[in-house]
Amino acid sequence: ISGVVALDRFKGTVDPDFKCNLCNKVLEEPLTTPCGHVFCSGCVLPWVVQQSSCPVKCQRVSARELNHVLPLKNLILKLEIK
Repeated sequence: ISGVVALDRFKGTVDPDFKCNLCNKVLEEPLTTPCGHVFCSGCVLPWVVQQSSCPVKCQRVSARELNHVLPLKNLILKLEIK
């Protein structure tokens, strides 16, 4: 999947766990914070570089602390597209 993943491309409703809390679209290249929040890499990286915190404002985070979530990415790739 490349580019911004619009919700209307998918069949049925998309589980909220598959959505980025910053752009509200389906997660693309999901990254997780140490506090367990998940965002698109393209959304969270610039935020963390500028703000040095989790976008949910729960704790300080550095870009080095973000981790890829491969199982979640694989589940998203299995979603049915119209």
